[in-house]
Amino acid sequence: MFVVWLKNIAVSGMTAKEKVEIEKIIDESKEVDEMVYALEIAIRNMREEMKMQGRVEGKTEGLQEGVEKGKMEGRAEGRAEGRAEGERNAKIEVAKKMFAMGKDIKEIRYITGLTEDEINRLV
Repeated sequence: MFVVWLKNIAVSGMTAKEKVEIEKIIDESKEVDEMVYALEIAIRNMREEMKMQGRVEGKTEGLQEGVEKGKMEGRAEGRAEGRAEGERNAKIEVAKKMFAMGKDIKEIRYITGLTEDEINRLV
């Protein structure tokens, strides 16, 4: 394709006799063959480089997405743990107040959901 293109460019505006002579020179020229070969190698190398760059970019994007997903999951877990801890603290406060009011351990356990050992530790 390159040789055809080169011929079309080189013979533009020439007479038929000149065109034949130029095309003959191009067809027999080792330099043109070397240019075509060098061009093929350059294009092949450029394709490989672009593939590698695409892989690196893809891995980088994947890593960034993974980090963001991990952060989001970590935040969600932290909020859930915080809520659970807050609920536990609230149950402990209720249990303390119930005990101060003279309620028995079974009733405190039923209302708060705390274990008997947890309530005994509070007492």
